[in-house]
Amino acid sequence: NDVANQPEDPAKRYLAVQQGTQLANSIVAMRDRIDEMRTAQTVKINDLVTEANQLIDKIQSLNPQIAQLEGAGMNFSDAGGLRTQRYQAIQRLSEILPIQANEQDNGVVDIFMGADYLVLGDQAQHLETTVAVDRGIQVTNVRIETSHFPLSGTKGELNGVINGRDGILGGFIDSLDEFTANFINQFNQIHSQGEGLQGFTSVTGTYAVTDVNQPLNSAGLTFPPQHGSFQIKVRDKQTGLLTTQTIQVDLDGIDPTNDTSLDDLRTALNGVGNVSASITADGKLKIERTAMRFRSQTTAVMC
Repeated sequence: NDVANQPEDPAKRYLAVQQGTQLANSIVAMRDRIDEMRTAQTVKINDLVTEANQLIDKIQSLNPQIAQLEGAGMNFSDAGGLRTQRYQAIQRLSEILPIQANEQDNGVVDIFMGADYLVLGDQAQHLETTVAVDRGIQVTNVRIETSHFPLSGTKGELNGVINGRDGILGGFIDSLDEFTANFINQFNQIHSQGEGLQGFTSVTGTYAVTDVNQPLNSAGLTFPPQHGSFQIKVRDKQTGLLTTQTIQVDLDGIDPTNDTSLDDLRTALNGVGNVSASITADGKLKIERTAMRFRSQTTAVMC
């Protein structure tokens, strides 16, 4: 108590806030950079899909020409130029996609990818992209346009770029988000007994519950609170008189019917003089003064 009552060093508070701001900005900048890299990968995916479709069309168009020349009794050499073009198209397509090429007796080459075909005789199926939102940014996913089968396998340049975007970079984002969430949670717990230099006249919780009648530690909060209590301090702006009231938060699980829900918390706060508590339409706790200004000091991580 003696330490807590000592005058605070404003320089230390400023330094802590400054360092916290720098850390937050660094994390945001890192996330933005990864998002930019993932967006660039999506552009490359679209370009590869376009190139693959052009190669599919080329193989399809060359198939009947080669079959016609060789079916008329011409030697392979008479269709050699066309065969070279088709071979090069198949080679490049095999670099982009995990395909299998089967040549028929009549000289036509069928192209398969997994259980589906891309070229079958004089028929062809293209790749198409669908738009989705993944980890906060817009991405495109790849599938076969007619059957809507997703891109199969793990081989090929296209699969590599997709894995780089969603698996490697996306996995890094998952790790960064997990680190940030844990850091926020630990930071809030350490400073849960902190108190601002100025009180609030109105404050709304950052996180929402999914059910106002469920115990707070099972109501869908990002950081579930723990069993404990917190203090709410109300200061009279005219007289400077400060009154303190402790609010109990029962989350011990001994009797789940008595565990504190957000609605229970609202009721308890409304029992504090000159304080009005309510729950917003989106499930957040809102506390307002009625006649005096208030300050709060918590000993449990609240919503």
